[in-house]
This record gives sequence, structure tokens and C-alpha cells, in this order.
Amino acid sequence: MLIAATAAVTSFTQSSFFRQAIIEREAKIIRDIATAVVREDVLEHQLSSSDIDRYTEAEAQFVSASFFL
Repeated sequence: MLIAATAAVTSFTQSSFFRQAIIEREAKIIRDIATAVVREDVLEHQLSSSDIDRYTEAEAQFVSASFFL
């Protein structure tokens, strides 16, 4: 009985650990992709630092929304 309980607790702890590790890794991948896209757009003069500074303004939001259409 003690072995079964230990195995259950260990597997639950490991699955939580691996789930969190996967989430952190995916977040890093998404951040790296977003950074690469922004750098590419800046190099192609499609995006400027002023666009990034005013990302909350209506015009900037319209431009980013129309980008995905």
C-alpha cells in the first residue's frame, strides 16, 4: 500500500513538473518567434520603434489587426 501511494504521489509530482517545464519552454519559443518577427519587420522598414512605443493607440491597434486579415 505504501509503495502504491508513493508511486501515485511521485507520478503526480513529476507530471506537474513536466507540464510546467513544457509551458515554460513553449513560452520561450513564442517569445523568440515574436522577437524574430519584429526584428524582421524593423529591418524591412515595415515597423518602427515609434510603432512599438505607441502600441496602445487606436491607429497602431488597427494596423496590427489588419495585419492578420
